[in-house]
Amino acid sequence: MLIWICRPAITALSFSSNHQFFSKRKHHEHLADLISVYQKSNLRYLVMQDWNALRILISYLDPEICVKYMLLNFAPSIQERIDLLKPVSYILRFQEWCVDSDLYSMLFYVYNALIERHFVGVTEDLEYQLLERQVIHSLAISDQTAQNIRTRLSDTKINRYTNIYCPAWNNTFDDIIKKVSFPINSTVSGSMISLKPEYFNVVNMFYFMYDQSDCKRVLEKLTYLYKTQACKFRISDHVNLSESLEGINNFLYSDEFSDIIMRILVDWCDNIGRYKSEGLENLIMVSVILCLRLKMTLNQNNYSRYHKAFDFISGIRKDLGGNNVITLLAFLKKKVNHEVFGSIVDYLMELSNIPTNYFSDLSEKPSEIVNKSRGSQDLVWKHLQNKYRDILENEEKFQDDHKDLTR
Repeated sequence: MLIWICRPAITALSFSSNHQFFSKRKHHEHLADLISVYQKSNLRYLVMQDWNALRILISYLDPEICVKYMLLNFAPSIQERIDLLKPVSYILRFQEWCVDSDLYSMLFYVYNALIERHFVGVTEDLEYQLLERQVIHSLAISDQTAQNIRTRLSDTKINRYTNIYCPAWNNTFDDIIKKVSFPINSTVSGSMISLKPEYFNVVNMFYFMYDQSDCKRVLEKLTYLYKTQACKFRISDHVNLSESLEGINNFLYSDEFSDIIMRILVDWCDNIGRYKSEGLENLIMVSVILCLRLKMTLNQNNYSRYHKAFDFISGIRKDLGGNNVITLLAFLKKKVNHEVFGSIVDYLMELSNIPTNYFSDLSEKPSEIVNKSRGSQDLVWKHLQNKYRDILENEEKFQDDHKDLTR
């Protein structure tokens, strides 16, 4: 029943994404106009309702059913060629998959549903955090006037109480502008402002409210800032989900979603000898998701998730040629030489407690790469054992305190 209720939303998202991300295909000229109304006009709040429907599906459906449902909608060309009774891992081994394109659209939306938690989180001031995130991403595109940002946010109607004539909203908006930006000299009429460099650390380059040109401009700016070491990649502070959407976290750590991540990584491993610029977005998104997994477990006392997240990046895998994920990403960092991707990998190693210089002498010889994989696995497992000890100590302390209170 839930699938049928959300069907119009998923159809709209998949249709618009396939049109947007595969612009080389020929489309009827009126389709672009229809999608523009859906994505860019003052009816954009409709997109938000579809996003919420996607989050509900991710939260409430069994991960296997959810992944299969999204695969069929975002990659419709494979509908008649796969056996839905097979597990996701088997379906993803289908030889006719074009990983770079078939998985990109789906991963884009799932990625944002997992990363952009400010829309469905539980905080003391959700509206403030949501508005701040929107202002940051508006300024990440280009320097603007505060009035231009104010008008744009009012037109999109994302916030529940967005009203440029509301004094309280205006005061909040002005406070955020002062916090995240600084004035710049400009010949353009109006007071131009620019985003403070430290806020570029948490910019989502695939922010769901961006169109393709916005993503390109933000990526170019981030590449320059990372190259000049003006900022470095970070994931924004953890936002707790509402109880009704806690299933999103279960999906994040599910085996089925891990299968999608691994399918993309295996594709890169199999093509490690050549630079795949067309698939770099997928590689960046899965790397950010791995960072999110680790960061969330560091803030929780859930050993099973902690173990699963760290085992995924450090465990030796046959499909990676006897290597592990973290070593593959470190190798690709050198091979691809992309500033944004490199900064994400550095952050992943920091979260994993792997010394920053551990992979500095990483060779291209397969035997030495395997040795590095085994060494990094040992480092991660030592950290995992220490974390497990801390969790046990905290639980024992909690039980002792509870006994004292009940005496």
